[in-house]
Amino acid sequence: MNAVYEEVLRRLREERVRLGYTQREMSSRIRMGQSGYNKAETGLRRFSYYEIKCLCESELDVFYIFTGYRCSAEIRDSLMQFEFSQLTGLLGLLASAAVLGGGRKEVRRERRLLLYAGLLAAAGEESRSDANMFLCLRRMSGFSQREMAERLGVDVKKLRELENGRCLPDSELLVRLYDEFEVSPAIVLKDKRYLAGEVSRFLEKCESEAADRAIRLLEKYSALMKS
Repeated sequence: MNAVYEEVLRRLREERVRLGYTQREMSSRIRMGQSGYNKAETGLRRFSYYEIKCLCESELDVFYIFTGYRCSAEIRDSLMQFEFSQLTGLLGLLASAAVLGGGRKEVRRERRLLLYAGLLAAAGEESRSDANMFLCLRRMSGFSQREMAERLGVDVKKLRELENGRCLPDSELLVRLYDEFEVSPAIVLKDKRYLAGEVSRFLEKCESEAADRAIRLLEKYSALMKS
């Protein structure tokens, strides 16, 4: 277990304590046995994909657990009115604007945001044969399967299973994706609240007037789509 994942588990314990939950209560909320939860929280086993999905449905701030950043609740809650696909589009537009207008020091993360905004869009197109997120990421990054497997800390056989959709990532692999590629867990989990946190963090970097304008434009776009 690397230091980055240890920090994620530390924030998970912090969030559980903040909300006043015992391990028994927390395990019940995410449909795990208490022993299994205890082992996962202490790093003796990993949370499965479906256990993380349940964690996202709980009251815990999963965005903070994975990133160490508490986004503005006001902005995040205002974004929750929109569809997942609309938030994906907004993130891509914001990242594009940042890349075009930012200096060299600011551009790297925004390019990563563009990358995973594209991944979100591609992964959402279920009719595409190459829609798998891991496959899209490897092709966009220009890595061979062996190179990609090394970056993710898995063997090539496991990577092939991930790319073919025969297995799902666990909690440590999601953290590795974020640490190595800055790819948000929102892509794999397709969790709107988490994605709203990502967009909120981006908007918080803007001037308040620009953030408000972006949300108003998205509200108008959403209304047009519904009419």
